[in-house]
Amino acid sequence: MNQSLTIHLVRHGETDWNAESRLQGWADIPLNQKGLAQARATAAKLAIRPLARVVSSDLMRARQTAGPIAARVGLDVEVEPALRERRYGVAEGRTHTELALEFGDQLDEHWTDSDFSFEGGETRRDVYVRLSDFLRTLLLAPPPAGELVLVSHGGALRAARGFLQGIALEELPHWEFHNGQITTVSVEPDALLQAAGR
Repeated sequence: MNQSLTIHLVRHGETDWNAESRLQGWADIPLNQKGLAQARATAAKLAIRPLARVVSSDLMRARQTAGPIAARVGLDVEVEPALRERRYGVAEGRTHTELALEFGDQLDEHWTDSDFSFEGGETRRDVYVRLSDFLRTLLLAPPPAGELVLVSHGGALRAARGFLQGIALEELPHWEFHNGQITTVSVEPDALLQAAGR
């Protein structure tokens, strides 16, 4: 019998680079003071839920957000590199304004092109495949005895939410995930995996 699974998608708290509108990607930037406060607030909201697992991207800003969540409910943080943000290569550390000066009108096209990557980076398709593969493996495992928290990043969470809601990459809405935001989805693993062709 198919059992519904509740998954809380959490974006990490704020970093100084977030505040400066700099692309972070795989750069390992810590939370700032506001981000640490957001992590504590997020942990307080989730503490009332019957959590079974807390899984985090291995990047510091995600782990610092996941730590308080897990601690509030007596769990360990499970670290998973597949939950990393999209890698932006040479664009990491640069602001949107700086990139607009270099790419001009083409920048908007680059953001929506599923197969574009900055030098040394990943495409949106790469991220969608990476997250889909991870989530497919997760959903094939025996269901946890409670709800699941995934702590990740804006671009990665768009891909994760899309897969969990059965939405193809090219049809993904441009969901906004604010720092510290919780987005809760309920999925039926068997039905989702059958629709995705396992």
